[in-house]
Amino acid sequence: MRARSSTSWEIIEGAIQEAEQRDPAHDKTWVAVVDGNKEQLRILRKLARRHGVVCTIALDIIHVLECLWKAAYVFHADGSQEAERWVSQRRNSSAITSPITPMVGSPALATVT
Repeated sequence: MRARSSTSWEIIEGAIQEAEQRDPAHDKTWVAVVDGNKEQLRILRKLARRHGVVCTIALDIIHVLECLWKAAYVFHADGSQEAERWVSQRRNSSAITSPITPMVGSPALATVT
């Protein structure tokens, strides 16, 4: 019998519970690294609010760049200057480079020691 895989809800809930064991008074700065999945972000914000947690969300830019390169090769030849320009334009967009303000919710929580 194969073990059931955990849902995003269960994984995020577990991460918050583990972080709360490390910082029960929420005295430390909490940081969440995310890949931009909207459903996970929705769940994270909801669970963080439920637990009264405020954390800073950081976008995993490496993951985003991997996705941009895959998309570029749909429109342009592998290794082409056009593909490179396409990725570069999107990598430098304000949606990726603008600072993210502290907010409630995160998929992977870490307390700063």
